[in-house]
Amino acid sequence: IEIFERIGAAGYARVFHFDDVNSTLFFPKQFLGGAFIAIAMTGLDQEIMQKNLTCKTLGDAQKNM
Repeated sequence: IEIFERIGAAGYARVFHFDDVNSTLFFPKQFLGGAFIAIAMTGLDQEIMQKNLTCKTLGDAQKNM
């Protein structure tokens, strides 16, 4: 029980941070950064996109991802 109290007091148990816009833990920054990375890794990778564009059906392309 003491360990949970220490974790809570230190702030490590917080998942969503909305109070400081300049913090790197600010939730909207984290969300948009993650979305950007996901788009960049899948949408801008020419090899993956070329492979998907050669699929005959949408289902084949979805399985390919």
